Amino acid sequence: MPNADDAASIADARDLWEYLTRSAGLQPGGWDRQLAEKLGGTLGLDGPPTGPRLAGAGTSVEALLYAVLEAVEPFAAMIGDLLGLFEQHWSARTDDSAAVAFDFDVSGG
Repeated sequence: MPNADDAASIADARDLWEYLTRSAGLQPGGWDRQLAEKLGGTLGLDGPPTGPRLAGAGTSVEALLYAVLEAVEPFAAMIGDLLGLFEQHWSARTDDSAAVAFDFDVSGG
């Protein structure tokens, strides 16, 4: 869980990127590779964001934060839809767990 001390030390886009990858669970070399590539394109970087690329491009912390929020919006909307579906069709609270399987096959097959 990120702590307030980490968040309080964010002074520029490089600090924000390091916070997102170190403390907030962003994995640009793993699960979040496509997200990182999209962010790099949105920010006009030569590749996915890294501390040096962000600093070299003069990216502001606000520009990076806006790009991150824009990039994760479809995922956040999907999670909201799923939670609404669960609430509408099942109990709003249960002591049981449920497994949800996602198929992110981009080929549509």
